[in-house]
Amino acid sequence: CLKREARKLFEKIPYIPEDKNQFYVDGWDLRKLTRFTARRQKDAHRRGQVPRDKHVRALFKLIRDLRVAKAKRMGPTPKDSSDSEED
Repeated sequence: CLKREARKLFEKIPYIPEDKNQFYVDGWDLRKLTRFTARRQKDAHRRGQVPRDKHVRALFKLIRDLRVAKAKRMGPTPKDSSDSEED
């Protein structure tokens, strides 16, 4: 299943690895990069920082929009609901 999703992603880029195991390596690298950028965006947002590079700003906006959409789908978290009940 993951190999199919990785193949679709690489076809969109367009990039088809020659070695059959390269999907795994590239997919893992992409996962690490995605997690790093998500953490960096969250930290920059928390500090009120705005990146100078317009491409980084666009990426951070995309990540923020995805987080907002996910939060709307998931509904309130237990942490959110307990915050409103505190004195």
